[in-house]
Amino acid sequence: RELWVLGSRELWVLRGDPLLEGYLANLSKEVGIIGHLAWTLTPENVLYFMSRDGIYGLAPGGNSYPFPVSRDRIPRELQNIAVSNRSVNIQYSAEFHGIHIFAVPDDGPYEAWWLDLRTGGFWREDYKTARAPTAVYSYESLTNDDNRVIFGCRDRFLRTPTAGSGTDDGNPFDSFVDLGPIYMNGKGHMQGIARELIGVMDSGSSVDWELRVGRSAYEAASKETSDARGTWRPGLNRTARPRRRGTSAIIRIRGREDAVDPWAMESVTAVTIPAGRQRV
Repeated sequence: RELWVLGSRELWVLRGDPLLEGYLANLSKEVGIIGHLAWTLTPENVLYFMSRDGIYGLAPGGNSYPFPVSRDRIPRELQNIAVSNRSVNIQYSAEFHGIHIFAVPDDGPYEAWWLDLRTGGFWREDYKTARAPTAVYSYESLTNDDNRVIFGCRDRFLRTPTAGSGTDDGNPFDSFVDLGPIYMNGKGHMQGIARELIGVMDSGSSVDWELRVGRSAYEAASKETSDARGTWRPGLNRTARPRRRGTSAIIRIRGREDAVDPWAMESVTAVTIPAGRQRV
């Protein structure tokens, strides 16, 4: 049997009974844990913990150096977190196969992220300030259907993530996705015209779409106003004809404020035609 001992900048494992030839072995003198709640265990007995430079994992048995999970991808907001005035919690979700990460002070701004262990990607989570989770617990039931992560929130309520919910405890989700940037003529120095835009949505709520065109990918992505917009309903929608000229484009799909059901996208088809070399 092993006992893992995690410090702020070191990691040890105690093997066996220390009174019966057990011994203490060092696994790292560089990587440690940033708080006593900043760890979680998966059903495969893989230990994940939050360090100063990202999420690390420790294989069962503790026979190897902790492996980095997010060193090259971790958001800047989760690096070198000041733990003196905030509670850092992480918790594995067997239902969604990822890790919830929370760094929440007693009041004021907080950090909440989701680490998808299937893809390695980080996703920011947004909660009402009064509902920011200050405690997280993974409830394990005898049946998989009842396994869930429970949040203890600032307003003293307990909440749990639910797949397929259309609202956030009665409040509409502010959800959107950006597709692109898309070269409108296949090359970065050529321009094109967005001739047609066709959206096919899954069953659920309607969504609003926006087309943002620019002379560069950065210009299109950083635009605060749209060049064309409309609404897509479930199923195949009428063809939109934006006729906007540029080098790069971003298509933003956003859930509507009056949505009561989740939304999902099947496909988006953009038809462009060449418009010559880029104009300065």
